[in-house]
Amino acid sequence: MQRIRKVQICSIIVERGSISMVDYSLKRNMWENCIKIKKKREFLDLKQNNLILAEYESEFVRLSKYAKELISS
Repeated sequence: MQRIRKVQICSIIVERGSISMVDYSLKRNMWENCIKIKKKREFLDLKQNNLILAEYESEFVRLSKYAKELISS
């Protein structure tokens, strides 16, 4: 009997084992979208707090690619 492992990522269950290519593509797309939403939320919640300016700027640039529609050029 094959053991199936489940990993919870952003409330999406991903099963390891035999899955069809369609299932794989759908789960991958859902996972990628979930990560994008999570990173956008991190961007929106970003505060300098104890970060030095260079660290804050680095985080801002890293996370800003997930929230392009919120940044004016």
